[in-house]
Amino acid sequence: MKKSRTIWIMVLVICLLAGGIAAGVLFFVNSSEKINPDIYGRIYIPDTEIDCPILQHPEDNGYYLTHDAEGEENLSGAIFSEDYNSKDFEDPITVLYGKNMENGSMFGSLQKYGDNLYMQEHPYIYIYAGDMEYKYRVFAAYLSDNRHLMERFCSGKSQGNREAYLKSIFDNRTMEAQIDNSVEVSTDSKILTLSTHDNRGEQYRYLVQACLTEKKEVSPVEAEK
Repeated sequence: MKKSRTIWIMVLVICLLAGGIAAGVLFFVNSSEKINPDIYGRIYIPDTEIDCPILQHPEDNGYYLTHDAEGEENLSGAIFSEDYNSKDFEDPITVLYGKNMENGSMFGSLQKYGDNLYMQEHPYIYIYAGDMEYKYRVFAAYLSDNRHLMERFCSGKSQGNREAYLKSIFDNRTMEAQIDNSVEVSTDSKILTLSTHDNRGEQYRYLVQACLTEKKEVSPVEAEK
């Protein structure tokens, strides 16, 4: 990890000296992908601790449970998707995983969405992938079991699968569940789910779900902000 950062700094200095500011900016834009080609996007939730690269390992869905974004062994892991999902965020159901870290890193702050006021104050999730920005509106946050969402609902491939998925969300009636019924969600919506472990036990997961409301093309510099 330290070695890769040292190389990263050295290359940046060379870029600045050899090609000026433009070369340095270009390096910054592509630096994450050069450090680890498994990085294919970034998740950002304004005014929260969540501002992290998104990864997907080509062979091992559990790899980034125990490795960081630079591919180094790290119990904090990284934010990642499994190979059930493509990397263009065009799937009906997309699930991103991250550990529930006590210091608030990774997805350690997700459970704050259990407070209605917090959900109102942090309604949007932004995903940057390639030259695209995806804007999602949070509409649900609740405690769930540990059943695999993509397998349970067949990745949302059919309308029936998607109907069952939405029903499972809106059927939550516990006091702790936060469901915003004012957000328009249908079987045609692209749903992003953020999933993390819950301290109450290995059989539980805490989920935050949002629907895609806007996507637009952005410059690489904007995507790095």
